[in-house]
Amino acid sequence: KSSVYEDSWSEFGTIDHYNDNTIIEGFHLFGHKLQEFLVEVSSLKERIQVHSSLAREQDKTLSKLMTNIQMEITSQRESCENMKKEVSKRDLQLVALRENIAHLYESCINSVTALENGKAELVGEKVELSDLGINLEKPSFDDEISEECIKTMADRLLLTANGFASIKTEFLDANQKEMKATVTNLQRELQEKDVQRDRICADLVKQIKDAEAAANR
Repeated sequence: KSSVYEDSWSEFGTIDHYNDNTIIEGFHLFGHKLQEFLVEVSSLKERIQVHSSLAREQDKTLSKLMTNIQMEITSQRESCENMKKEVSKRDLQLVALRENIAHLYESCINSVTALENGKAELVGEKVELSDLGINLEKPSFDDEISEECIKTMADRLLLTANGFASIKTEFLDANQKEMKATVTNLQRELQEKDVQRDRICADLVKQIKDAEAAANR
């Protein structure tokens, strides 16, 4: 656009200043070009308003998305805390069951079986009770359970729990990494949108300043 205005000024500069008709025509031409310039400035301002409005809408959308993500993360953390409280509650129940040796042994058997099955489900395998390597017969209250049996069961329960916790931690870590990657990508997109918006606004402001500078020459 600047080259058009420069040509107009050049054309106006070549007018024969000693010819009244030519001078009048020159002023008409000048007025016409000035009107075109003002229309162009008005158009630029409208485009700036449109781009600014779009940028604000994008800001609102991304901000809302980030807020939803933060709320989801907070909800997940609260769920984890509730799960921890539930686990602690069940641990206390297991401690209470230790008062009765027969109940403790039966609970340990059930726990080993459940953990092994849970671990097997996570890795996609099937576990038979005979593969656990221990006697899973539930004793009656009248049966005598030796100290060695209790120690063996306790060791096996600890080993199974650690194995299940290790596998479960791997799955949780993978999910957490995926969530962090999603949040990082969204933050990167938000930053890119901010940079793009600033660049567009800066370009439009520069165009207006250039147009105003050309008009004042």
